[in-house]
Amino acid sequence: MKLWEIDGRIAELERAMADLEGEDESILRAFEQELDRAEEQLTSKIDSIAALISSLEATAKARKEEADRLAKLAKSDLNRAQRVREFLLGYLRSRGVDRMDTPRYRLSVAANGGLAPIRISLPADELPEEYRRTQYTADLDAIRNALERGEQLQWAMVGERGVSLRIR
Repeated sequence: MKLWEIDGRIAELERAMADLEGEDESILRAFEQELDRAEEQLTSKIDSIAALISSLEATAKARKEEADRLAKLAKSDLNRAQRVREFLLGYLRSRGVDRMDTPRYRLSVAANGGLAPIRISLPADELPEEYRRTQYTADLDAIRNALERGEQLQWAMVGERGVSLRIR
């Protein structure tokens, strides 16, 4: 049975029992036993759903850890490829080779296009004002404190916290 079907069955039994007040005790006991079975089914169903959630979270955690491990390996491979590329470029330049064909590749030594890179020897906050950009971010702590002190800010309000299900 589905969760809402079990819940509906419990509500149905509770309504029927309310209508049976004053009836024979054996009938009431039968309804109570049926209600107990339905509540056990409900508890079992909820337990199964919680187990599914735990299993999915464990799988997600394992996959994330594996993805992180693979990302580190990929970064390591890219760094190694870059070092080998720089080695080969240095070798070809030292021999004056601008172009070379191999059985699988065509290699060429060429200047990079685009704008020449700019090298800056100072931290950005020490540069003259005309060579800096200012970025604004909301000071959420100051806004929260102002709202909690009772200040009326037309453009801000304290939101409601969400609700979560914790499974231990």
